[in-house]
Amino acid sequence: KTDTVMVASEETVSTHNLTGLWDSTEYLVAVRCISVESKLWSEWCREEKASTEEKGRPTVWSSQIIEAVRTFTTEEEIILEWTVSEPEVTEYVVEWYEEMETDPFSRSWQYISNSTKWKANKKLHTNILFFFFTENFKSFVCYNISVYPIYGNKVEAPYSIQTYVQEKEPSEGPVADTGFPGKNEVTIKWKEISKDKRNGFINNYTIFYKPEGGKELNETVNSDVLQYTLKSLQANTQYTVYIMASNRAGGTSGEPKTFKTLKFSK
Repeated sequence: KTDTVMVASEETVSTHNLTGLWDSTEYLVAVRCISVESKLWSEWCREEKASTEEKGRPTVWSSQIIEAVRTFTTEEEIILEWTVSEPEVTEYVVEWYEEMETDPFSRSWQYISNSTKWKANKKLHTNILFFFFTENFKSFVCYNISVYPIYGNKVEAPYSIQTYVQEKEPSEGPVADTGFPGKNEVTIKWKEISKDKRNGFINNYTIFYKPEGGKELNETVNSDVLQYTLKSLQANTQYTVYIMASNRAGGTSGEPKTFKTLKFSK
């Protein structure tokens, strides 16, 4: 796992203690800097290797200054707003990157002063003048966004959220596992859709089921539920079942499966 720490300093040469490290662990460390006047990051320095001693894991952050963050989008912009517990805090750094991005050096940053609001164009291009180092925000892709408050000469605990600039229905639906049906009930199980196929935050799942020659019924459950027991089924009857995963933009169903209830109870 790769972690990034922001350090605010007015000194030409400074030191910083990295906390929250595991004991007896080898780490690779790299540093880059930015001038407040230019808003332009330097290149990363050469990585240095170091190992921690056999000590316990200390506390990472001392306080939580940012109390809440909310995000919303317009046709052209993504907007981030936050509230703080310390009114004297006036400087922040906003970090954003794709959830599936594994390269820590691909993360983007922007310095914010005297504001608790951040705006970015959805069609954001690389622009050195305005200190943007990311390409367009992609539709249907989940982004991790963190706000770091700069308090005095320290970067305090970030507040992190996830967001989509635009959603569409999932690219695929869940696959139903019918297990071993009983006489009048069956437990349907399914797995979460892979993150790259969700295209938005999954809000719920709907289980559709229909007896042969009968009327289709359905049951809806929350997104954290991955199994459901259908009851009051007809004995010795073949059913067709499929599951739909829904986000804010719509729903997508998985392939239908069939099962047959028992004639007699076990």
